[in-house]
Amino acid sequence: MNFQEGQPDPKRCKIQDELSEKTELVRLATRLGGILCCAVCLDLPSSAVFQCPNGHLMCGACFTHLMADACLRDETAMCPNCRTKISTDLPTRNLAVEKAIGELPTSCRYCGDEQPRHSVHHHATVDCLQRPELLICSISDLHLRACHTEDFIQKLFHETGRFSAHSHQWMVRTRINNEQKDPTQSVDRHISFQLALKTKTSSSVKIHFVMVHGPYSEIQMKPLVFMHDFTNEEPESPWNPMPLKDPADCNKLLMARTLKLRYIHL
Repeated sequence: MNFQEGQPDPKRCKIQDELSEKTELVRLATRLGGILCCAVCLDLPSSAVFQCPNGHLMCGACFTHLMADACLRDETAMCPNCRTKISTDLPTRNLAVEKAIGELPTSCRYCGDEQPRHSVHHHATVDCLQRPELLICSISDLHLRACHTEDFIQKLFHETGRFSAHSHQWMVRTRINNEQKDPTQSVDRHISFQLALKTKTSSSVKIHFVMVHGPYSEIQMKPLVFMHDFTNEEPESPWNPMPLKDPADCNKLLMARTLKLRYIHL
């Protein structure tokens, strides 16, 4: 088809219009990201969005970090921007911001396909042809209650009641940052756990064990297998790192009154 001299090519114009429209959408998404970002970490929230009474937005990770700080210090949590009180008893979520963020585009971590944020997880776990396959085991639950030491600077730890396995009584304990004097002074936090034999044994008991997340939990863990040979002289395993996929989830565990985890023993 011939075009008159000086007349633009319709196909080229269409391509240019599509590129221009896509560029404008990217710019809009960038501007909205700057407006809707967390006031603490300045990142775009990936899950729940909370706000203080004065409207300062906080992502779920920063909110739980603040609550974990308060729990470690046995104090009342406050908004770092305006110093008003915040709590888990009546947290204020901003659903409008959550829905707006959910419509912003992001890429699948496996195939790179662009998806809305609210559906990218479903795409990556169900629809994506390049996703990895995982096997999940069903096991019994453990409840680790939160306790504080009686030191001048109180230290938070968790422990279970006794439970039965392999004809013996056992207990699981946790500690924070390898018993650091004041964990609130550290940005990086981690939880270690220990399996302890609570009954006498006539011979050594070799146990392989795995700690995974509890039911209905958003916290994900790597299924790492640990091993220890339990005896009367050595009834406690070494302290093993809790294998969290996302280190930021440590604060979600710390703010909870009870840790609900699952334990596999072989």
